[in-house]
Amino acid sequence: MDSAQVPSNMRNPCVGFWMKMVDCQREFRVTLWNCQYETHALRSCEKYLQDLAMMEYERERRLLQRVKKIEQRRLRSGFKPRSDAELALE
Repeated sequence: MDSAQVPSNMRNPCVGFWMKMVDCQREFRVTLWNCQYETHALRSCEKYLQDLAMMEYERERRLLQRVKKIEQRRLRSGFKPRSDAELALE
């Protein structure tokens, strides 16, 4: 990636699409509309990565809410967690 002079913000799984777009832009300097396919492919890949990150964040948030809810149920039911000192005496 260093030899291709890829900027640090583009070093992600979409780098292949970025390199194809840059090659197309070098080939068609004046008529960049010829590179619409490459540009669209790059933008689609970036959108997909953004969607994956959003889904992962939402999943983590739901899991944390679930853990919090389970802890609240335990505390309401009278469950008292044993301390390390009590466990050491056994």
